[in-house]
Amino acid sequence: MLEGAAKRGNAGFDAIHTRVTGCLQEAGRRLDRMEAVAADRTKHAVRTTDRAAHEHPYAVLGIGAAIGLLAGWLVTRR
Repeated sequence: MLEGAAKRGNAGFDAIHTRVTGCLQEAGRRLDRMEAVAADRTKHAVRTTDRAAHEHPYAVLGIGAAIGLLAGWLVTRR
């Protein structure tokens, strides 16, 4: 694109620069929206996990112990 713009002169370069700038701005807006959605989903998951841990503490302890045993078994296994 830039080679073609260089051949056409400043007007061509300006047009491509404007197009690229617009695309980058749109990409930035999309990224901001995706970030907001990811943050909302993460907050929801944290609240849900916290609520479940408070409602079922022994289940959480059991799951944690099972994961610890599995990790220990995998680490010591050769």
